[in-house]
Amino acid sequence: MARDELNPEASVKPVESDKQPACGIIMPISATDNFSEKHWSNVQSLLHRAIRQADFIPVNVWAGEVIDRISERIIGNIFSHDIVVVDTSDLNPNVMLELGLRLASKKTYGSISRKGRYYPVRH
Repeated sequence: MARDELNPEASVKPVESDKQPACGIIMPISATDNFSEKHWSNVQSLLHRAIRQADFIPVNVWAGEVIDRISERIIGNIFSHDIVVVDTSDLNPNVMLELGLRLASKKTYGSISRKGRYYPVRH
């Protein structure tokens, strides 16, 4: 006899409303003029950890398997995530474009920047 047959509650799935919301991440992923690829990898790890601690699921906006074209995947993710965090430390052109798309969505976002850098968007 299967374990679930002995205890019917063992197979009960959580209610859909208990699902954690996703937090998209917009940031450089390769070396930029001022920072190495290792730097961005460390920032990404830090952001993922902080986002999980805030009870969100961290999702890089460039990640996903549904759409083959990366530009469509990124744009779709930018518009669909519950909240997005944007790292504007290096004023990377791709990041700035993606931030602009998020602003156009009129959805919640947060921006972070390395100490001594400025935020291009006033809140």
